[in-house]
Amino acid sequence: MNNNLKAALERNITKLNWMGFVSGTQFHLVIFTLFILSKGFTLQQFFLIEAAGALVVLLCQLPTGAYSDKISRKWALVISSLIITPLIPVIILSHSFWAVLIAMGIGGIGQAFASGADIALLYDTSKALGRQDQFKKINGTFKWYGALSGAIGGIVGGILAQFNMSYAWWAYFLASIIVLVVQLTLVAPEKESIQATTYRQHYKNSFKIAFKGNAAYFVFFSATTWLFFSLAFWLWQPYMKAISIPILFFGIVYAILNLVSGFVAKQSHIIEKKVGMLISLMMIPLILALAFVFQSLMIGIFGVVFLLIHTAISGYQAPVLEDYLNSRVPSENRATVLSIKNMINNALFLVLSPMLGHLVDLYSLHVAYLLMAAILVIMAIIFWKTFDSRTTTEGIK
Repeated sequence: MNNNLKAALERNITKLNWMGFVSGTQFHLVIFTLFILSKGFTLQQFFLIEAAGALVVLLCQLPTGAYSDKISRKWALVISSLIITPLIPVIILSHSFWAVLIAMGIGGIGQAFASGADIALLYDTSKALGRQDQFKKINGTFKWYGALSGAIGGIVGGILAQFNMSYAWWAYFLASIIVLVVQLTLVAPEKESIQATTYRQHYKNSFKIAFKGNAAYFVFFSATTWLFFSLAFWLWQPYMKAISIPILFFGIVYAILNLVSGFVAKQSHIIEKKVGMLISLMMIPLILALAFVFQSLMIGIFGVVFLLIHTAISGYQAPVLEDYLNSRVPSENRATVLSIKNMINNALFLVLSPMLGHLVDLYSLHVAYLLMAAILVIMAIIFWKTFDSRTTTEGIK
């Protein structure tokens, strides 16, 4: 590797951190659910809108993942922004359920292009620099920047929402344009030799990696556990409202949650080194289940403490699981395998999220949280029973 390329790849990590910082502001997320519901939609319709996006992501995961692996991870990110950014004003201005649903569906194509591409590019950049053994730390820092900016975005978004909830969305629109500019300056590492010569062979190899051998355990573990973090995220605003937290403080609480998540992510490589793989894997679903049980109690403003438990384990699981998985997948299949993992997650979300929304509309958040906790405990037992010595091998570095 020549010095110019090495310097460019070092800047890649900095740029990806900046990209994570700007995209992490997500000013709109602090009032996302409430903004959609303010259009007159029910919670079940909200989850149908989310499910529409998940369905399109599900259908597009494989071709976009293969594009990222075989053509360019940088341009996969750029295409993602070019699709999603123009749709933001449509969602802001429309009060039609079908218009918002279609916009979210088209946005799913953009999500599919981005799915796993940033992490794959970050890992490949680290590997090209000979720093793949530091990936948990590098990725933890990447998550920390995203969480820090999320804290800032939460406060700013909450303040903007006090005037008009759409202002937070317009701020998100401007941030998306900045992200696109940063993406255009990224540099792709030199590609390793790729054995698969056709897309069909590429898919075949990727599915084999995803469903057999050491990677399979982490593909399914990541996909199924992340589902519950996704579901819980979309419920946190109705939960805050249910425990009587004024919307004025949503941004502050969101900021605190992001800082906790980011701090834990930044320290995850230290924690994981101390507790080891098996304990890490069991901690993730069981601590999340514990948080759900506490949240189901609905004990007023003190319920925010239980959100902190949820967000702390969320910060831990991302860099740890991404390292476990990425280190067991060859570079030429990395984005496609990550897409397969996300495909499983989106398929589960597609089926379960409308059911969860209906359950909340029909019964209560209390019942929904208890049910999710029970499922997570069962999952933890299954993953504990299926854990074996194969999953502790070093994998493909």
